[in-house]
Amino acid sequence: MHCIQTYKNPKQINQLQALENLTIVLLLQKPIFNSSKRLIQVPFNENKILFLEEYILRYNLSSHVTYKENLVTLHHSITVENLVRDWTPKGQVIGINPNKVSSDLFMLWICLFAKKTDKNVIIETELEDQVKLTICRFFRLYLQTNLIDRGNIFQIRPFTNLILKSYQENRFLEETKELNNLLTDKDRNKLKKILNSWEDYNGVS
Repeated sequence: MHCIQTYKNPKQINQLQALENLTIVLLLQKPIFNSSKRLIQVPFNENKILFLEEYILRYNLSSHVTYKENLVTLHHSITVENLVRDWTPKGQVIGINPNKVSSDLFMLWICLFAKKTDKNVIIETELEDQVKLTICRFFRLYLQTNLIDRGNIFQIRPFTNLILKSYQENRFLEETKELNNLLTDKDRNKLKKILNSWEDYNGVS
């Protein structure tokens, strides 16, 4: 597949925003709290560890998050404590704070928790229906593609929109690589055609 070289100056967020995004993403995945809610643990697919490592390194979050085998642990801090209190007053997410939602948040969520099936890219969910409805609306607003509620999973369609957005916005290379790893064969062929048309339009041989 052709690669468009757009990674020279990717958008950067600060450490606080990065920690907030990671905390919210983990809260969306039905975390396991200890008795005082001062420690958050979330089951994690080992094939996502490389991406998580790069995220931790880039934003200097090693004192906030650790992982072992298939479990990610988010450690106590004022930032984490405030988000846990605001987002999960009863142990699960009951509402979405619009001020904390962004394309960076959703891209992180996809890169850490999306899975590829034969025909779709999905994210497993146990969120309440009203919360899912709100997330779907914001997802469409920020990423210009659809998050479709299928009960205990979300389907992302069309998924190619996310990779094109990552190219166009000069986002980080590891993010775009992870998105590419999630492509189904059908979407991979679709993306090749789109990128070829971009190159033809711009006179790239």
